[in-house]
Amino acid sequence: MPRGGQKNVDINGYRVHTFTTSDTFTVVNSCQIEYLLVGGGGGGNSGDDGNGGGGGGGAGGFLEGSMNITPGLYNVIVGSGGLGRLISGRNFSLGSSGNDSEILSLTNVKAIGGGHGGGQGSTTGDGGSGGGEWRTIGAGTGTTGQGNNGGNSGANTTNNNIGGGGGGGGAGAVGGAGPAGHHKKGGDGGIGKESSITGTAIYYAGGGGGGAQNSPTGSNGGRSSGGNGGGGDGGGTVDYANSYTANYSLGLDGTDGLGGGGGGSSAGVPFITSGYSNWLASGSGGDGIVIIRYLL
Repeated sequence: MPRGGQKNVDINGYRVHTFTTSDTFTVVNSCQIEYLLVGGGGGGNSGDDGNGGGGGGGAGGFLEGSMNITPGLYNVIVGSGGLGRLISGRNFSLGSSGNDSEILSLTNVKAIGGGHGGGQGSTTGDGGSGGGEWRTIGAGTGTTGQGNNGGNSGANTTNNNIGGGGGGGGAGAVGGAGPAGHHKKGGDGGIGKESSITGTAIYYAGGGGGGAQNSPTGSNGGRSSGGNGGGGDGGGTVDYANSYTANYSLGLDGTDGLGGGGGGSSAGVPFITSGYSNWLASGSGGDGIVIIRYLL
């Protein structure tokens, strides 16, 4: 029988191998396996100071299937989530796309990492699902059969690039569009997809929410919602006195083991003492997962 995986459970006549970090899967006898692979989610990105909330990160690709497998040792790669935009004083790094999950030596068994959200100084990433748009740079494109495109920003040239950032795409839906204008939430992250491969119905691969424009009203501090399936919420209302560490303005991380996209951060931070009024920290993408099961 096959072996390997950090968590092996027998349920409903199946043995289920769950990989949350990269490892090996050893097959002793030929058998048919079913699999679920989710790539690492893309990181969100930051908005500009008064001109457009940052885009949410796209979810990692969602790939299900079954196949016959022969004896041998198979390396399982679990894709890590992409980083959100990191801030340290006047230094920053851009949000990055997630990494692929795959079972090596098996053709076409690879879930593509999610694309990073668009933001100040950054493009928008393509991936398993695409990152959400910032201003008018374009939303990221998802991979056919694994995910969806990111959502559009509410910012455009007719309203001076003012509006909420687009939500990251999810495995089950395109990312939500950010509304146009001041004091608007970002677009919600696209919903993920449900799988019962572990014996329990779980949503995976939700997109990250887009960042807000200035300070929207509403519940949860004006945050947009990450997509069901581990997507991180987008940044909401800005704390002008302490904006680098504000409770609501920063994008939240996607959930590890679900491949959710990270949330984009808010726009509208004009009173930072360092003299830099852009670039709130955004959420990182969640790590992916690989699950394999077979009949006992």
